[in-house]
Amino acid sequence: IKGCIQMGYVPAWKVRLNILPVDFVSNLIVKLSINDDTRNGVFNLSNPHTITWINLIELLQQCGYAIELVSPEIWKEKYLKTIKQDNALFSLLPLY
Repeated sequence: IKGCIQMGYVPAWKVRLNILPVDFVSNLIVKLSINDDTRNGVFNLSNPHTITWINLIELLQQCGYAIELVSPEIWKEKYLKTIKQDNALFSLLPLY
C-alpha cells in the first residue's frame, strides 16, 4: 500500500482481503502464549469482516491520499516498471 501511495497509482485488483490490525494480532499472541489452556496450540486467525481491495483504496482516498485506480495491466507495465529504489515496492519487484 505504501509503495502504491508513493507511486500515486494503484492496481484495481478485484480481490477480497482477510486482514487484521497488527495490534489485535500481537495482543492475541501474547494472551494465547501465557494461557496454560492454549499453550502449544495451533491457531488460524481470520477476519469474518473482509473488505475488497478497491474498497480499501476508496477509504484511503477519502482520508486524503492522492491515489488513482488503474487496470492491473497498466499499473504493472506503466507504473511498476518505473519505480525507483526509494519506493516501498522496489524490493518486491521480482514477485511481480
